[in-house]
Amino acid sequence: MRVLLACCASLSIVAAGAPGAEAATFCVDENTDTNDGGCSAVCNPGGGCSLREAITAVNAAAGADTIIFSIAGAGPHTIAPATALPPITDAVLIDGFTQPGAQANTLAIGNDAVMRIVINGDNGGTPISAPGLSITGAAASGTTVRGLVINAFSGNSGGYGVGVAISDAGNVTVEGCFIGTNAAGTAAAANRSGVSLAGGAGLVDCRIGGTTPAARNVISGNINGGVTSNSGTGLAGCRIQGNYIGTNATGTAAIAQQDNIIIQTNTNGVLIGGASAGARNVLSGSNFGVTLYHASNHVIMGNYIGVSANGLSAIPNVSAGIAVFTTAGICQQNQIGGPNPGEGNLIAGNPEGVRFSGTEVRNNRVEGNRIGTNANGAALPNTDAGVALLSLNKANTIGGLATGAGNTIDAAVGSARGVVIATSVEQQIIGNTIRNTGGAGIVVSGASARNRLSTNSIATSGTLAIDLALDGLVASNDAGDGDGGPNDLQNFPVTSAAFSDGVHTRIVGSLPSSASASFVIEFFANASCDNSGNGLAERYLGASNVLTDGTGNAAFDVELVTDVSATEVITATATDSLGSTSELSACQAVVRPGRIEFVTSSVAAAEGDPAASVTVVRVGGSSGAVSATITTSGTAVSGSDYAVPPVTVSFADGDTTPKVIALTIIDDAAIEGSETAVWTLAPASGNVFVGSALTVTITDDDACGDGQESVSEACDDANTASGDGCSASCVVEVCGDGVVNDAPNEACDGSAVSGCAANQVCSAACACVAAPAPTGPTGASGSGGTGGGGDDPEEEPPTDTETTPAVRRGCGCGETTEAAWWLMLAPFVLWRRRRGLSLTE
Repeated sequence: MRVLLACCASLSIVAAGAPGAEAATFCVDENTDTNDGGCSAVCNPGGGCSLREAITAVNAAAGADTIIFSIAGAGPHTIAPATALPPITDAVLIDGFTQPGAQANTLAIGNDAVMRIVINGDNGGTPISAPGLSITGAAASGTTVRGLVINAFSGNSGGYGVGVAISDAGNVTVEGCFIGTNAAGTAAAANRSGVSLAGGAGLVDCRIGGTTPAARNVISGNINGGVTSNSGTGLAGCRIQGNYIGTNATGTAAIAQQDNIIIQTNTNGVLIGGASAGARNVLSGSNFGVTLYHASNHVIMGNYIGVSANGLSAIPNVSAGIAVFTTAGICQQNQIGGPNPGEGNLIAGNPEGVRFSGTEVRNNRVEGNRIGTNANGAALPNTDAGVALLSLNKANTIGGLATGAGNTIDAAVGSARGVVIATSVEQQIIGNTIRNTGGAGIVVSGASARNRLSTNSIATSGTLAIDLALDGLVASNDAGDGDGGPNDLQNFPVTSAAFSDGVHTRIVGSLPSSASASFVIEFFANASCDNSGNGLAERYLGASNVLTDGTGNAAFDVELVTDVSATEVITATATDSLGSTSELSACQAVVRPGRIEFVTSSVAAAEGDPAASVTVVRVGGSSGAVSATITTSGTAVSGSDYAVPPVTVSFADGDTTPKVIALTIIDDAAIEGSETAVWTLAPASGNVFVGSALTVTITDDDACGDGQESVSEACDDANTASGDGCSASCVVEVCGDGVVNDAPNEACDGSAVSGCAANQVCSAACACVAAPAPTGPTGASGSGGTGGGGDDPEEEPPTDTETTPAVRRGCGCGETTEAAWWLMLAPFVLWRRRRGLSLTE
């Protein structure tokens, strides 16, 4: 009979998925493998409940239960089952950190965890061929295993030894465990595999490790793999994060196993690592850091692969940091790294950083990784190749044009190459920085075709920057480019001249290749040539499209907005419309004739000002004699508004003395407002560049009211007032213009009768005269005649035929007939009549 002493409080938690069911807690308080059914929440250190009994009780109890530990003694305490433990089929939290003296890790780098519970499957030298812990079925979803050492389950007879096996259970977490090592995390105590993920669609959202230090697992020393999966369609949403896999607990030395992580058999949706530092796995010291085999749609980001936990020293994987390969299935849409901060992996110290192999390895991306450097950016090379694309894989992208997508690939050791493409097609090697390679920067060999090598920076390679035959020799251009070989041995461009002015670079040359075909020519600047005399591709400058003629030749004369110093050389590649890129051209030295430009973009001048000046300078170089012509345009007229500038401005070889051009403005007498003259430079000799145009704005000094009579003015009396004889628009004011002018002394003007009395009218001489008394056949009243009543306001005035004899009245400008006077007085007569006034009032 057992005595039960309460040493820990029971938990009352309602399990998810089991409404109303109360969770139970079971306390493992002995390390024997008894199975008499006595197990409860009451801990009795020294004998009461074995792990086997606790798992059996969990499976029998409803709800999400908890297993805690309280075994007597300092430990570590080893639980050594004689046979396989029962599978966990109901949700449970198994927490080894509840054992007195245990402690979860607290370090961001390294590990200070204290492990006190060990589950060992050695079984006296006959290792158990079953999992240490098996979590299986939908009812076990939500299980968490924490703070345990699980080792020595290495049997492979009628079963398969593994530390933790998860099958068809979702949302399972394994954290804070040492799996495959001793309790100190310093040496191997191998399981056949560390953590196994298996089953179908039910195995989702699992988490191996986590983003906090306490969640870090050490999964090392296992025979096959640290974390393995062949779960078919499962694993969607699963995360492997924050673990040290293949190293000791401190991440400073290897505890080797076959593969650190292997995901296979068309699984999908696993995230290995993450963008945060806490999500980083250290995957070192084994054969492969990560293997994707027949696996698609996975993400590997932010990990340290082949290096120590601090990222500064190598703990190499024996074959490759990451291997993506198939023999029959498909490996596609996998993402290695990423363009955003924290997403790139650090992959260094391995023979190959990344290896793709197999005909169905396609459409995968490798972006933003540091391959062959340590965490501080110093060289820590992969000894054979940074990236190797082998055995007919195709259409993968290494790098990219987006910010942060390019990989840094350093291979500063022996004959290591940056990127190797062997018998593979349609690869996109774009925007990477490849440096310090002992061998070629990029090698294309075997039956490889249509591989685009674009916008990469390739520096200080031991042989060629791009080698299309893996022979270290520059392939010769052939007429019509009819030869075959890797990338069809695409011909490279031939540059004949290069000029720069500090802002622009002009490159002249030709491409001999296949007839009537389109190509992209890319240009690069380099500090020097390589040993072959052809160039590297240190700094991408830009590109231009060309089309060959019927004979297979295309000339180019390209101006790029970029600077190339006088000590640099220019190289170029050609890529055909199918994507095959050539080797690099021979080096072309840069000449710096400079740029002729105006020192200012605008000048203001006024008619009548003293002569101004315009300065022309030569900047950005002084090689050779150069000249530029000046052409003029604008609203101002050369020769009448300003003196014609010199047609040509010249500088001798080495001459940078500014040239001053007199700017003579012609002071004409025309009123024409402000005008502009635009002076434009054009190269005349010496391959010189030219600057922007100069705009000269000329302000007119001729204006009405300035007291100076211009050719377009009739008068100018030094003001813009009207009525003084010279109008506001400098027009002479005269009698008859409708304005009463002071000069020549007008009393009135037409209808402007101010100054005249009520019985006066304005004469043709702009004088006030008495209004004439109208006469007619019946007297002054104007009655009679044939026109009807005299009060008719529409009655016509008398004509000469109605007055006898004809009466003429004199005026200063001649004589007017009686009829004419009536016509002049008609408005006055009508006005008085409408007001009831007689003509004599």
